[in-house]
Amino acid sequence: MILSLSFSISLSQVERDPREKDIKNLFFNPKVGSEEIKRVVVLPIHSEGEDLRYSSRVTDLLVRSLRAVGKYDILPTQDFKSFVEQKDMDWGKTHHYTQALEIGKSLVVDGVIIGSLSQYGRMEGRAQFGLNLRMTRIPEGDTVWSMSCSTRGKPKEMRNIAKKGIESIIRTLVHRWKSDRATIAWGIKLQPLKASGGSRHITLRVPEYRETEIKVYIVSRSTAKSGPYKKIKRLRMRRRASLSFKDGDVKAGWTYFYRYRVLTKKDFLSPFSEAVEARL
Repeated sequence: MILSLSFSISLSQVERDPREKDIKNLFFNPKVGSEEIKRVVVLPIHSEGEDLRYSSRVTDLLVRSLRAVGKYDILPTQDFKSFVEQKDMDWGKTHHYTQALEIGKSLVVDGVIIGSLSQYGRMEGRAQFGLNLRMTRIPEGDTVWSMSCSTRGKPKEMRNIAKKGIESIIRTLVHRWKSDRATIAWGIKLQPLKASGGSRHITLRVPEYRETEIKVYIVSRSTAKSGPYKKIKRLRMRRRASLSFKDGDVKAGWTYFYRYRVLTKKDFLSPFSEAVEARL
């Protein structure tokens, strides 16, 4: 049997766990910080034909495995089932992107995990089983990660095959999270920058971190805390580089809001810091 899983980031940037040789199509979205995704719902793994009886088992196994890691707050399966029944939705289509997006928004989660299980290439009592998984960010709808994994075996061994496949996926995720923890963009909450108004300009200073992974600070400005924000400065981290600058493109009597994010040497883009207020 073959289990396939898929994750998302540019393949050249993915640091693959060398132990997980069955993991394919690995992708992590560099624009989505892992700390942004907390509350998650796992939708039923879609399967057809002979794989139908395996669907709920694989889904339950995935939910238990993710809960054991403790990275996400997994929504109880009963909450999801109750919602689908109340809305009279088609259970067979919950894995479709548009319906998964609708479910995620209605359940007020940060991410939705959808997947499919397929069986093909049976020969001499053995078959290929493929498992594909993807997390979609809510409400934006972009992919957070995706991956595929494949294994060959006998259909009656599906439970053990699925277990090994899920374990490979979880180890790959954990490996990624541990790697990300070494960078500001993925593992550390950014502190607000400091802003003070003068007579003709606003002086800004970004916090200094001990970590050496930061390549660029990207500072944005808005006249409203909720935005929209416009990029106004890129501070490159070089030896003896100044972490302060003056924003002179401001008007007297106006209130401005500033926030920033960082780009690491591995080209991961962090979430935004909290906005700070300054008045000229």
